[in-house]
Amino acid sequence: MNSGIKLKLSRQTVLLFFVAALTGILKRVIMIYICVLFHELAHLCMCYKYSAQVEYIGVYPYGMELRLKEMTEPRKQIFISLAGPMVNLLFFVCGFFVSLFIRNTYLSFFVSANLILFVFNMMPCIPLDGGEILRSFVSGGFGILYSYTFVKKLSKAISVIMLVMGIVL
Repeated sequence: MNSGIKLKLSRQTVLLFFVAALTGILKRVIMIYICVLFHELAHLCMCYKYSAQVEYIGVYPYGMELRLKEMTEPRKQIFISLAGPMVNLLFFVCGFFVSLFIRNTYLSFFVSANLILFVFNMMPCIPLDGGEILRSFVSGGFGILYSYTFVKKLSKAISVIMLVMGIVL
């Protein structure tokens, strides 16, 4: 069991919040970080459930990361990795139904942010949750080394496709 989890806060994250305050988007940035915080807390709850040791939680301008001290068995890793995106899916669904009755700019942003967080995190790319889930599934039949190599190559291919789409679109 964890006797304490290190929190790593990057200086760039502090700068992001400062710039967000200056540009008037601080509320939205805080809302995104709160959604990501609950996402990471869901991972943390599953780590406690499966006695997985957490090395640290990192807070960066692009989001947060929960780093395990060591890999867990594939079945446990799947549930740990699924927990975060499922929280975002739950927030999306609940927020969507509430938005049918209440019109609010921040509620709409909350709903959209959680849908984007869910879809993005479920992409089968390492280090995203979808990549960890796919790696865990593949490792069950082909071993850890092959599964990591396979998902790493897939991640690179998806990255190139997304880059080309970003340039073209």
